[in-house]
Amino acid sequence: MNRSQLRGDLPEPVRRYFLEVATMEPPSDLLDAAVAEIEQTPHVNRFSLIPIVAFAAAVVAAVAILASTLLPSGGQNIGGEPSPTATDAAPSVASVAPSATPLPIASLPPLDGLPSAGAVVATYEVGDAGYPVLDAHGSIWLANPETGTLSRMDPNTGEITGTVAVNPDPETTRYDLNAVSDGTYVWATGTDGTMVKIDPATNEVVERVDVGTIAYRVAIHDGQLWVTDLDAGNRVLRIDTESGEVVLDQQFTLWPAALAVTDAEVWMAPYQDDHMVRLDPATGETLDRFEVSSFSMEILPLGDSLYITGNQERPLERFSISEGRVVERLGGELGARLVGDRLFGFAPGGVFMELDPMTLRPMSALTLGGELGWSVVRDGLLYVAAGSEVVVIQPTE
Repeated sequence: MNRSQLRGDLPEPVRRYFLEVATMEPPSDLLDAAVAEIEQTPHVNRFSLIPIVAFAAAVVAAVAILASTLLPSGGQNIGGEPSPTATDAAPSVASVAPSATPLPIASLPPLDGLPSAGAVVATYEVGDAGYPVLDAHGSIWLANPETGTLSRMDPNTGEITGTVAVNPDPETTRYDLNAVSDGTYVWATGTDGTMVKIDPATNEVVERVDVGTIAYRVAIHDGQLWVTDLDAGNRVLRIDTESGEVVLDQQFTLWPAALAVTDAEVWMAPYQDDHMVRLDPATGETLDRFEVSSFSMEILPLGDSLYITGNQERPLERFSISEGRVVERLGGELGARLVGDRLFGFAPGGVFMELDPMTLRPMSALTLGGELGWSVVRDGLLYVAAGSEVVVIQPTE
């Protein structure tokens, strides 16, 4: 396509837009790329039922995205300034629109020369006991979805002190084996469509609460279990721990996955969608919807910030609740964990880092090698999966 020719099958508003833009920056080859991007992306179907004018707006946004990625950056703050829509809106989450143009992903900078992020104070060989998922009842609980077991590890010696058969002869190992504690019991995800209630005094399963699905992520707050049902039924559930009753069952789409529950809010990000939603804690209905990256798996709340992680090369993102948008992004498929109000990251190659909680810039680093996986925090220490070992890291003060 040159400046005097346009595709004949474009909607008329889009044709008029391209005729106007053809005399402006960005150049025509960038417009070609925008059209190709719109045609090839699977998300284009999402616009098939909306008015033509809205489709034209999507094309405009795509051109803006390409322009922002090809033009040089103008500063060090990868978050940039809030969009006019966000800054001009009333200071309530419901009135704040997400950023129209996704932020560029900042690459992990060279870590040479940074101070040490901490020290390994213990290494425990745990064999096939699994990875750390919970600190509760005097133990670090290790999960192995392959064997369907939760094992209890002494946090001071690394000794395995007990094992619970959560999923005997598991029919599937597709999902992580997760566990939370309500202060009295431990609740784990069952592959038989249940939430499994465990008495830590005896390491016995005392009840299996039927939830009709294999739970993916689990959070507990104020005596209530919140569960995401990834792709089996696309649901978000709330279960009362006293009665074992499913008191909320809300349908969603695109694989509900990442989940965070605070005193004021419930946040959920579907794995296959590029949005996160804020839910009504009473009804589970969607109150707000915000743009984030796809493949979300975990949400960590801290004050005004939500830190969102995932896989498939998904960047670590910091979402500002007050602004209603992602304000920082750092690439490299990083894991993250909060220790109090400090943010730590786990990078490929076994790198442990402390990140600035506002900018996500690495402030210190410790290279352990191998691959670091699941982690839990106990008394300011991080217990981190490293193959068949659990390493205990004390962050630098």
